[in-house]
Amino acid sequence: MIGIKRGCLAGGGRVDWDRVCKIIVHEIRNFSLGALSFERPDHLQQELVQVEEALRIKQEKNQARKSKRKKR
Repeated sequence: MIGIKRGCLAGGGRVDWDRVCKIIVHEIRNFSLGALSFERPDHLQQELVQVEEALRIKQEKNQARKSKRKKR
């Protein structure tokens, strides 16, 4: 359907999927299709949990480093 509407036809009226793919990738890169997200909501939630954990660990390390400095 996309190939026909975009005029990506090869010989014999077949769809040229290589051209169709190039057009889609080009439009995604140029934001022509609007705001798109390829992540699923459950993946976003997992990523948020991982980021929060990493930040917590970093804060703990910083606090431990600062407490060692104060003891000197």
